[in-house]
Amino acid sequence: MRSHETVIARINHLCLFIVFGFVAILLAGCVPVQTRPVVENYVPKFDFQPPSASKPGSTGIALALVDTHYGAQSIGAWQQVRPFADFTNSMSKDFEEILTNKGFGIKGPFRNYDEMTFPDKKGCQLILEPTLELSVNNMNLSSQLDFAADIFAGPNVHVVKLSGVTALGGRISLILRESLTNEKMWIKSVELPAKQVTWTTQESYQIPRAGGYPLEQLVNWADPGLANPIGKALEEYYQEIMEASWKYLNPEEVQLVNRQAQEIRKKKVY
Repeated sequence: MRSHETVIARINHLCLFIVFGFVAILLAGCVPVQTRPVVENYVPKFDFQPPSASKPGSTGIALALVDTHYGAQSIGAWQQVRPFADFTNSMSKDFEEILTNKGFGIKGPFRNYDEMTFPDKKGCQLILEPTLELSVNNMNLSSQLDFAADIFAGPNVHVVKLSGVTALGGRISLILRESLTNEKMWIKSVELPAKQVTWTTQESYQIPRAGGYPLEQLVNWADPGLANPIGKALEEYYQEIMEASWKYLNPEEVQLVNRQAQEIRKKKVY
């Protein structure tokens, strides 16, 4: 008899549990769902306005412009991702504007020297090749459990957000070459002061629950939580580079370099 009563009691408890659970679900459905704040993509202002303008071609010197590119020491997947790709692409356009406003004639821009045909090389005196050596290193990477997403993760993974510090630095070199021989004639460098950018990702990422996964492989340069603060740092670099380049590309100094280039041409037979 007692055993029978025990069974009935357990059934009653189970029924109550089911009823309370159902009520809880209904009540939860009445509570507004709190959505995560979405981080807007920050669009860096990679733009330079020349402070003055000369008549185009007034110097009598034609320069071929090679697109600004990352040098051999700047290797990483980040090069092809915004804001890093926009950084160099915008720079190429503004170098064209600088040369025009300094009174130089322009050919190009070209992706590289090899893309230039012989008439292209012969039709200008010098080549301007801006080369950017940018150091990008992640430090202090850590992961924090994303509790809301981790609840629904599988048994073998955790869902986390990443945090870290990205160290930036380097230089851009403005190189003038004689157009036919590609011989280096002149170089000016703009040093980029070291910066440290602290970030936390907006997106969440899966790592093995067992641990030991290299967090560096999870870094997504396009994640707004990472791309936005880096974009702001590059924005500061951009103005420093273009302001210094405006000063360095002085028509009188370039004229002196051009005279040296003409001496080299005289020694060559084409």
